[in-house]
Amino acid sequence: MITQERLKEIFDCDAENGLLFWKIEKGTKIKPGMLAGYVSSQGYVDIGIDSKYYKAHRLIWLYVYGELPESQIDHV
Repeated sequence: MITQERLKEIFDCDAENGLLFWKIEKGTKIKPGMLAGYVSSQGYVDIGIDSKYYKAHRLIWLYVYGELPESQIDHV
């Protein structure tokens, strides 16, 4: 399970606009400062971290509040 500490190691967060930016280089395609994630077929932004995928809006909640939300949150 991802932690707030791990998120802050690898991302910068623009919580006001709901964006995460890579702090680290990841392979040949991801460089520091690049916007993280991709839009899934369901229309949500998904982000892969340590071989697991998360919804971006849930990661931003964790980044800001220190825990994953227990139920659904409004990601708009």
